[in-house]
Amino acid sequence: MALFTRSLWPETVRHPYRRLAMGFIFAPLMLGVLLAVLTFMVGGVSEPDQGAVIDYTIRVMPYLLGALIAFTLTFGVAGVGVLWALGQRSMVIWALLGATLGATAGSIVTVFGTINPPWIVPAAFGFLGWLLFLLIRAVAGVRAPVRLKIEL
Repeated sequence: MALFTRSLWPETVRHPYRRLAMGFIFAPLMLGVLLAVLTFMVGGVSEPDQGAVIDYTIRVMPYLLGALIAFTLTFGVAGVGVLWALGQRSMVIWALLGATLGATAGSIVTVFGTINPPWIVPAAFGFLGWLLFLLIRAVAGVRAPVRLKIEL
């Protein structure tokens, strides 16, 4: 078990724990900004006037940002804890776990809601979980070891 050690970071990364905390804070905020832009664009296409577009965006954004923060504080912290305990630094492993946990959270939401088609929420949450874990990894400065293979 490599939890609470520097096992995820190369020696060149300064303040890794602070960077991980910043990853948990800034990753959902950055994704929230991206979703705000997408929400504004969807509202622009579907609403009749400028006031309705802004109203649509303002109504939807607290739910999206709240869901991102809730996911990060539950599934995100647990997933990063597991990856940290196992010493996994691979981008592929982080992305797969993020997508899996996102789809799991989406499936839980679908069970308690009446959403048609039922696959849309797990698919969207899986995509957002994938992005969120990659953003957390990038902000935290987690890097896989570089292995140079030189053949003569």
